[in-house]
Amino acid sequence: AVANGAGGGSLSGCTFTVGSATSAGVTMNFVANANAGGTIQSASVPIRVWDSRNSAIAVTAGSTTLNQIAGAQNSGCTAPLYQTTAVQVAATYTTPGQSAFTVDVTCVATITSSDTTKVTVAGGRATGVAVGSAQVGAGGSLVTITVSPSVVTPTCVSATLVHGPTLTFVPSTVPTQTQSTTSSTTISASYVKGNEAALVAEGASGAIVAFARLSDGTYYELLPSNGLQIVPSTAFATIINASSMHSTSYYRFFVMENAANGDDDCALEARWVDKCTVGSPTLASGPIPALVSLPTAISASVAISSSTPCNTGAICSIPRPTDPAPNVGPPPPA
Repeated sequence: AVANGAGGGSLSGCTFTVGSATSAGVTMNFVANANAGGTIQSASVPIRVWDSRNSAIAVTAGSTTLNQIAGAQNSGCTAPLYQTTAVQVAATYTTPGQSAFTVDVTCVATITSSDTTKVTVAGGRATGVAVGSAQVGAGGSLVTITVSPSVVTPTCVSATLVHGPTLTFVPSTVPTQTQSTTSSTTISASYVKGNEAALVAEGASGAIVAFARLSDGTYYELLPSNGLQIVPSTAFATIINASSMHSTSYYRFFVMENAANGDDDCALEARWVDKCTVGSPTLASGPIPALVSLPTAISASVAISSSTPCNTGAICSIPRPTDPAPNVGPPPPA
């Protein structure tokens, strides 16, 4: 492959590096040649150069006020639990003669809090720690988040079984001189019973996603670490098994062996409990629907295999586990 175009750059294997003298706004082409059955095939991919030095950073928060959640405590059982909110960082790139191009850079940005005793930031989310305010931001852009003494109450738990996630990456059309390169990434999954997607095999598994709805209309994600418990109904106790994985990260479910079919809007119950109080009182709960539809067996077959070598024409034997000479088979025929 070779790289052509104004400004230049270097190509090593499959890695291209923009030259230090390359100007923003130029378009370079990768030209790949391949020998297919004696015929040379070529493909060209244009690459637009954007100058990050001309970018503008904007930080936004889903909510700028985080309230205390009634009855809940932090992971250390030392203080009240407060709401969380998503923090997004967007970079708008500009280049001479072209339209501005905005990119979500939250996953690569370093987001900080001016006062971690009031608000902490991790994984693109800001969490209240104590009443007060802090500025959260990146790249010089800041947003003020206030932790309020006001209290919101958990009203219910919304949970579902999710299985079969898929990830699809769809590149855009080849960009022109006035068109930026874009792409879309889609993650899809089946919500068991919610859209009538059934679990159709023993061992079928997935994750349990649960959120507590709060009295101000917001949601709080529930995990085993902050008090999520999953309890199957009596009818589904021998159909679906649910257990927390890696101690505190999430709940996994699977269809048990010899399970019967089941269709119930209340197959399991998701409970948010106060792990810090004796007796673990329930803060909120909600049903989890499930649909298990296993195929009906129409035939059966049995095959016997042997781990011992067999001589041609001999009858093979399967030794008992206690056989002191498991590799000795019957003598060959006379």
